[in-house]
Amino acid sequence: MQHSLLSATVIADNCMRADALATAFMVLGTDSAMAYCKRHPEIDGYFIVAADSGRYEVLRSFDEEKYR
Repeated sequence: MQHSLLSATVIADNCMRADALATAFMVLGTDSAMAYCKRHPEIDGYFIVAADSGRYEVLRSFDEEKYR
């Protein structure tokens, strides 16, 4: 399975859970990672994806204002 997910950063209640989920998201890909975050609002994900144009795109599962 190939996908365009280049980086996954996870914010969770503890470091071990965040690290495990970030690793799993790298295997699953962007769509599954975003779906997981939507089903689990206590988990926030920040993803860097290779766009078709050859550039990078940033996706996040949370509102940008949440961490300001």
